[in-house]
Amino acid sequence: MTLLRKMGLAAVFAGLLGSSATAGLVPVYASVDAEGDDYRYTYGVTLSSKNYLQPGDSFVIYDFAGFVGGSSDQPMDFTFTTVGKTLDNGRTTPVDDPNIQNLVWTYTGATPLMGEQAIGDFSALSTKPEASVDTDFTSKTHVYDAKSDSLIAFDAITSTKGPAGGDDQPPPPPGVPEPSSLLLLAAGIPLALGVRHMTKRKQAAVMA
Repeated sequence: MTLLRKMGLAAVFAGLLGSSATAGLVPVYASVDAEGDDYRYTYGVTLSSKNYLQPGDSFVIYDFAGFVGGSSDQPMDFTFTTVGKTLDNGRTTPVDDPNIQNLVWTYTGATPLMGEQAIGDFSALSTKPEASVDTDFTSKTHVYDAKSDSLIAFDAITSTKGPAGGDDQPPPPPGVPEPSSLLLLAAGIPLALGVRHMTKRKQAAVMA
């Protein structure tokens, strides 16, 4: 029995239409809700009609600033992790700041998923406010290849919304000026010295 028969009629249409029209996993919406002192970003993810989600397939939301550890929520059969830099981008070229965490969800179900369907809601907390920015969203799925009568890996990239701003930086210790204050102080020292020098010269001239 060939893989074509195993996968059924949907595989036939996927092979006829080709993989160029496939979209992989797609974030159909992104919502933000306050949760305590933080903000929960929720992504509704859908599998495209010509795609197969195999165990080990995954998707990544890049540069999720202010991520709160241990705050992820996902459907059954998915695992979650974070990475500072995603090394295996496949054929995609996302914008990836190594100093900001990327969110990675991986499918671990025993049964492959096939065809257009909602995968579920995936979410995580950020310390950043509700203002959001465009960030890259990549996915790894599979598509049917008629020439080889097999499923082949498919990489896709689109965009979604993520928390605005870089990761949180700790405030300076009490009594220590911020960098901007130090710059202003440094700029003012030569001016103060010049005024002092001119005052001394005037005083000397009056005494003479």
